[in-house]
Amino acid sequence: MFILYVTLDEDDDRWIKIDQLIRKLGKSRTVIGFPAPALSEFLVGADEAAVDITSSLQKKRAVTILPFDATAAYEAALITRDVIPKGKKGGSGESWQKIKFDRQIVAIAKTRNATALYSSDNGLIEEAKKIGIKAFALDDLVLEPFQQSLLLPYNPGLDTSQP
Repeated sequence: MFILYVTLDEDDDRWIKIDQLIRKLGKSRTVIGFPAPALSEFLVGADEAAVDITSSLQKKRAVTILPFDATAAYEAALITRDVIPKGKKGGSGESWQKIKFDRQIVAIAKTRNATALYSSDNGLIEEAKKIGIKAFALDDLVLEPFQQSLLLPYNPGLDTSQP
């Protein structure tokens, strides 16, 4: 979802939903983990802005870049091993490369005891749910109401009693 967050216009409902989620997590002092494989995917399309965005991410206390380390590699292997009776793709129609990538992200989440995973990628969401991680798509997020002030012009000489 982070890719959408930095590429959408701020008046887009999807951007607002993601912004509301980030603010809500920040207020509750929840750490937002950004898996290194997802960061890599983001950087592919970020061109010159990549350095600034990465630097900005690393400075935020609420955001932590999570590496794909030996513990996560072991977990990813276990996830794949568990689905081998169904074929290593586990019945998924996705490419093997995509499935491995998704499992790396899910393994990182599991080894870091993530309480939830948020993504705009349905394949990743399904992989997370298979191993018991709560996972939410952008459509699962509710657009919270926000208060706008409505200023009406006031004209004391205007007779509003007649239609």
